[in-house]
Amino acid sequence: MKYSTYYRVKDFLIIEFPQFIKNIWKFRKALWRHRWYDYSGALHFLEIGVQDIASNIKVKGIEVGYSRDKKVVKMERVVEILTNIREDRYFHIVEEELGRGYNTGNIKFIPYKSILDHYEMVDYDSQEEREFHNKYFERVTELENQQWDELYSPRPDTTKLAGNDHTRYGCVCLCLWWRYLQANQWYWKLYSPRPDITKLVWNDHTRYGCIC
Repeated sequence: MKYSTYYRVKDFLIIEFPQFIKNIWKFRKALWRHRWYDYSGALHFLEIGVQDIASNIKVKGIEVGYSRDKKVVKMERVVEILTNIREDRYFHIVEEELGRGYNTGNIKFIPYKSILDHYEMVDYDSQEEREFHNKYFERVTELENQQWDELYSPRPDTTKLAGNDHTRYGCVCLCLWWRYLQANQWYWKLYSPRPDITKLVWNDHTRYGCIC
């Protein structure tokens, strides 16, 4: 039996259009802040979407709790990482980790030789302070890279958030689109941020810098 115009209009008015309005409200912050030149807007959409999936699966999901809860935990971890990346929280995390943060109090501007209205920036930090600053920024970079790798390296031979543990629990992937990508073999091209293979959405740091 053909899907009549009556039922199309009915579904649009009763189901689809109300859901569209709900989605506008749900993604309102991401919609408001999205800019074509800032990738954090795209991450915000993903963050809200994964959080919505996790919250609803946790409350409304019909899957048994043992395997369902594993997926929810992974999704909530993804949301945490996306928030860290989008809000650039790594400086704060490392500051708590090391007990203190970067101190710029010893940088001063002094007149530059005999040229009027020109100043030179001079760093009066001690050697110990400079070593701490190097350690601080290295840890920030290390932590950020670790979380990017944790998020987008779903390889079955390693423990990753987006990967599957087929050996004991069956599929524990984050959500349905990961299954689709894996089944269609686009999985590795899209989500394998490794410098030794061809990527679509990652950076080739070995030769070109950022090409995302």
